[in-house]
Amino acid sequence: MAFLLSSFKELTSDRLWRDPQWLLSSIISPLMASFGIVSLIRAALQVYSVSSSKVITTATGRKVSVAASSGSNHASKKIPIIQILLGGLSMAVYLYLRRVILLKGPNSSSPTLSISNSIIYMTALAVLIQSIYNTFFQKTSNSASKTTSNSKGSKNISNGQENQLTEEEYFTQSLINNSNTSQITHMDVLYCVASCPELLKGTQDFLNNVQEQMNKKKQLLLRKQHMSSTTGAASEKNPQPNATFQLDESGWADDDDDDDDANSKEQNEEQHQRAMKLKILEEEKKIEQKQMAALLVNKTNNNKKDDSSEEQLLQTKFEELDEGVLGQEWVESILQSLNVWPKPIQPSQFFPTEDLLTGNPAVRRNMCMLVARLHSQKLNNHPALTEAGPKGMVDSSYFSHSVQFRQRFGALMEAVLLRLALTHKNYDLSVIIMEAICMFKIGVSSMDKKTINWFNGVVLQTYGGMDGLPRLKITDTFIEMPEKSEIATLDAAVFTMTIERTHAEKFLEHKMNLCKLQNLDPRMVLASYQEVWWVLVRASCSGTTTLLTAFPFIVRNIAQKAGKIKCKFTAPEKPGHYKFIVDIKSQEFLGADQTFELEYDIVDRATVDRSDDEEEDDDEDDDEGKKDK
Repeated sequence: MAFLLSSFKELTSDRLWRDPQWLLSSIISPLMASFGIVSLIRAALQVYSVSSSKVITTATGRKVSVAASSGSNHASKKIPIIQILLGGLSMAVYLYLRRVILLKGPNSSSPTLSISNSIIYMTALAVLIQSIYNTFFQKTSNSASKTTSNSKGSKNISNGQENQLTEEEYFTQSLINNSNTSQITHMDVLYCVASCPELLKGTQDFLNNVQEQMNKKKQLLLRKQHMSSTTGAASEKNPQPNATFQLDESGWADDDDDDDDANSKEQNEEQHQRAMKLKILEEEKKIEQKQMAALLVNKTNNNKKDDSSEEQLLQTKFEELDEGVLGQEWVESILQSLNVWPKPIQPSQFFPTEDLLTGNPAVRRNMCMLVARLHSQKLNNHPALTEAGPKGMVDSSYFSHSVQFRQRFGALMEAVLLRLALTHKNYDLSVIIMEAICMFKIGVSSMDKKTINWFNGVVLQTYGGMDGLPRLKITDTFIEMPEKSEIATLDAAVFTMTIERTHAEKFLEHKMNLCKLQNLDPRMVLASYQEVWWVLVRASCSGTTTLLTAFPFIVRNIAQKAGKIKCKFTAPEKPGHYKFIVDIKSQEFLGADQTFELEYDIVDRATVDRSDDEEEDDDEDDDEGKKDK
């Protein structure tokens, strides 16, 4: 503080006006250097941040940073050229002034402020000037760019614009790289997937198509109504002529028998000529009709197709157009009565804001279908829906879309999100995702004890008895290194276990009974059956637990009762006494998960002979190289 006060006194003294050399060396020169250095540093930081990442606003209103390619147009447009030019100009002025001062020589009669003190003081002043620049100039630039972007439309993921994230980018930034991974819940995962930009884009396209169909149906209804009203008005305006007023070959009946014979002849000739012309026109018309017969046949067929599609569209029910039809609005009303809509079931950062839920139809549709799926038991058994279904009073555009939504939703969770979590060896998030997949498939909103008991009760009632509960009986569990007596660090170890499906007979019996009741081919029904189970192997030593591998095995033969499972993984890289934790998780059933432990010693690879393995690996590499050639 004392330094700043002393410097301020020197700057405000009359020496400022008496000694130009002091002014150049102690004030202007350091000012130019400080301003130039600050400008160039800020420009470099801005270029680096722009080229390395971009920020996207997600459908839930969160801002997500994602890596951007260095050669993208997005990065090239944001390079701070003005700051670079100002910084370079300031440094040029500084070098020029220092050169002038050195050539002229110092003025011994007037002491100068030290260069180090003046640079420190002027750096603060340069930062102040830079802040003023950012406040006035960049604010104006940002507001202008914001106006331009608003005029072109919002560029967030909900509208599918150029800044839309890919599936992997979105899940990586939202969940995989989330700093609070351990606090992520099942509902966070489900809401996050429902807000995926790819899924939102598909929903928006579907809604646009539905809107087009509704507009066409409105036009058809208006045209049909107009034609019926026009036909009715024409029949009233032009009634059928009375039988007493009919045309004969001579024209109208004569009302005056005293007309001259000459006038009668002229009238007869005129009528005869008129009749001949009409006859010629009729013959020409018949010829034209024969010539256009082939074209008329094709046109008639096309018209029949158009008429059939129009008739089919008129029979399609839409909740917004047809009274008493059940669709999204009805589903939302039932969910609202269950106190699960429009507020989220559990507070979540991934659930959209109220404004976005109201203003974005695609986001609202996805969230509605997700929440409806998690409460499908109450919706599917609702009396209003069971009555409307046989009558055809359901909005097929909503319920058919919900089927597509479930298929795409499940594919995103299994093929993209779960794969990413396992690739990053994130055990906690992988387990949450697996359980969320199970919740979505069954249609429940939690994994608590009450829900599991409910599920077990339904299974016992459906399949009859404890033997119908889906469970695996696991025996003969061990870890080994094939053809070796010990397991060394980084060995290709194998985990082996024998499983018995205790529910196999009951499940097969139930499926066969359903086929008999519904007159279905058992081969077709059983061919589509599958159970997905996951084996997760973790290694724990010295308080550190690491996910080594995650291996899925799929049961497609419902009658298969037993089998042996082998899971390969790489042994830990450090020697020691390890506790291997094995988790068996079901992707289809609640309450069927198991966990058990195995203990083994992992020896140092340097203390054992693994030369044979290395030679085999070299031989395999040589064989692969020959194949590539």
